[in-house]
Amino acid sequence: MPSIRSLTERIGCSKNTVIKAYEELEQRHLVYSIPQSGYYILLNGGGKEHSESVGVIDFVHSNPDPRALPYKEFIHCVSKAGEKYDQSMLWYPNPSGSEELKKEIDKLLESRQIYSSMEIFLQNGMYEKHRKKLIKIYKDKMNWFRICWEKRIASEKEMQNKVKIHIPDSGYYIRILLDESIHSRIICSLLEQQGVLVSDGNSFVPEETQKKEESAIRICISSCSEAEIERGIETFFNVVGKII
Repeated sequence: MPSIRSLTERIGCSKNTVIKAYEELEQRHLVYSIPQSGYYILLNGGGKEHSESVGVIDFVHSNPDPRALPYKEFIHCVSKAGEKYDQSMLWYPNPSGSEELKKEIDKLLESRQIYSSMEIFLQNGMYEKHRKKLIKIYKDKMNWFRICWEKRIASEKEMQNKVKIHIPDSGYYIRILLDESIHSRIICSLLEQQGVLVSDGNSFVPEETQKKEESAIRICISSCSEAEIERGIETFFNVVGKII
């Protein structure tokens, strides 16, 4: 961002006006300041998912939905901590922990007059609000996956007896069970060639029972958008349809 002096000269206002404007932007988590350096724009909400940025639909990694993370607030808090504590916030001189932190914890336990940020988070309703937000985000995604899957499987008569799906009531993992004539490793490899990453069921069971799970695929929809879910399902059916 322009320096306070240059912005004052450019728009012809007082220095205090520019400072107040920057302070308001900082309170809104739009910018952050570095002493003796200036103001910088905060990144926008985490940006697009990694899978979208490289054209890959990632059904493997359980990265959280960007909407579920207070990314800008986190970045702002980190920058403010760096401003306040400088390099000392990275020091770890005492193996038993920070003496200041231990003293504060002792005071908290003794008097209950000092509340940590986590207690505030839990007690003022922020936790419950965030919990409900997370539940809705992932429930909506699971429902969307179910809708797209049912719509696609309805038009694939030959697959209906060879491909089964288990969608739990909560969470963001989905299990696809394949007919024993369809090997999950082959499906995983073919899907990867099409830019869709999925997990082989063998990755999540003990080695001695892997043969029983040979035709299972696990899908994680935590970081995928609705468009990616729909395209991923379409690609899955196209790949499996060429095998059976």
